[in-house]
Amino acid sequence: QHRLEPSRKFAFESFWTVMAADMLTLLPWFHPSMQVPFPFDPQQFPVVVPPATTVAEVMERAESLFEGASQQTEQPVQLQIQVIWNIKNPKKALGPNEKISDHFVSGDTFGMYGDMMPVPQYRERIPEEDKLPVTILTGFLGAGKTTLLNYILQEQKEKKYAVIENEFGEVSIDDALLKQEKIAMAEKVVVMDNGCMCCTVRGDLVQGLKQILAELDKGNKLDGILIETTGMADPVPIVRTFMTSPELSELLRLDGVITVADAKHILPRLDDEVEEGKVNEAYQQGAFCDKNLLNKLDL
Repeated sequence: QHRLEPSRKFAFESFWTVMAADMLTLLPWFHPSMQVPFPFDPQQFPVVVPPATTVAEVMERAESLFEGASQQTEQPVQLQIQVIWNIKNPKKALGPNEKISDHFVSGDTFGMYGDMMPVPQYRERIPEEDKLPVTILTGFLGAGKTTLLNYILQEQKEKKYAVIENEFGEVSIDDALLKQEKIAMAEKVVVMDNGCMCCTVRGDLVQGLKQILAELDKGNKLDGILIETTGMADPVPIVRTFMTSPELSELLRLDGVITVADAKHILPRLDDEVEEGKVNEAYQQGAFCDKNLLNKLDL
């Protein structure tokens, strides 16, 4: 151990005494409109800074102290301070580049106003092969998508699938089949009947998938998710939804796009004239799938 000579020890202690005397100790105070989600005693969280500290630096220091305190609670939150002031002069908001010593003396209290938000919960990164597989089942009206889906659910009863169903109109075209067979065999069904999944209700697709993920969080087991689109759906925006939604792609992987094609009628569908600015859905369904299943070859 090294011991300081008496003269050096005195100089060292004097230096820190002067430094402590020069520091400003300020107490934080939240504007009454801000609802602090846990007991916060300003006396326990003083902000101690040098006089040359800027207002912006005090704000950062106060945010850090508050967030550190919130980490000890069951609901940690983030704090973003927008403005501070000396409560002795509540009508004067302080500029971020002003020196704190121009407005405070040690022992003063500064008011704060800003936003509080929950700390986002980051999940541990899941390997791609361990994510829940999602299969998009598409095809033109009458091609046999529902027949294929029912076959999958009947023949693989040991598997647990979630099914997202989408059709035009107030009542699903496949509503009778859905009620009779799919609900009995699928682990969870989310029916969205208010439009095309790939355009006006893409937000509903995300919400439907989030409902299924919520079931997983409760401990329910699934082997996969099957999305049966309307016959008029372009699959490209649906695929893009997975690519542009981190909250989905961190837990789900797009396993494949299967297009069921009516062998008797597919060629006329591919030649359909479309309005300017629109796409030929049958062409899109065939071009952007990784498996094209030809049905009705015997007709």
